[in-house]
Amino acid sequence: MLQSQRSRRRCEGTAMGAIVLDLRPGQGIGPFSLGMPICEAFAQIEQQPNIYDVVHVKYFDEEPLKLDIVISFPDHGFHLRFDPWSQVVLFPV
Repeated sequence: MLQSQRSRRRCEGTAMGAIVLDLRPGQGIGPFSLGMPICEAFAQIEQQPNIYDVVHVKYFDEEPLKLDIVISFPDHGFHLRFDPWSQVVLFPV
């Protein structure tokens, strides 16, 4: 069995409806991957409004480049952290 197949996990959210996302340790979750630009993440969200219907974007309004940008999916129990300078995914939480 390939290493990537062994390390794959499933992530299920059930707050508003069940979704199943592939959790790829060190790589990403579902359609979101480490290093993905924030514009691509928003494109994925916009392409699937029935799945990602509640999305919160959090950033430090006074100094936007000081703290990470976070896209939160409260109904599904995960967040994406983006570097404020490069605006790429640092870590799916």
